Amino acid sequence: FAVVADEVRKLAERTQNATLDIGNKIKLIVDGTNQAIVAMRDGNDQMQAGRNNAVEAQQNLQGIIQETRQLAGLLEQVAQAENSQNHGFAQFAGDITAVGESTRSLSTETRSIADAIKRLDQLLDELGRSSQAQHAS
Repeated sequence: FAVVADEVRKLAERTQNATLDIGNKIKLIVDGTNQAIVAMRDGNDQMQAGRNNAVEAQQNLQGIIQETRQLAGLLEQVAQAENSQNHGFAQFAGDITAVGESTRSLSTETRSIADAIKRLDQLLDELGRSSQAQHAS
């Protein structure tokens, strides 16, 4: 009976050790599982934050695209205004050139008139002298 009791005691010790070992292994598994759950939650949070950042970046990009289109429209308006202004300047320059040519022509005609008036004055002087000479004779 003592041999059987000794064997039962040894078996109980081994069972107790095995139970402790299994408990430790279960604790390690539970701890590992909890760590995996925490890591998955963190990963999920990071994924959600990344998704939110991507949505925000997309919205910002859409805003940039819209503002770029508006800027392109404004630049087109500026270019059209510049072309119109250049056309106006070209017309103005043409008008100035025409005024210059008219002024030169008027100056030439004024000289011709002045020369004609001088000639007429000379003729009147000659006519006056001639008339005086005939009245005197």
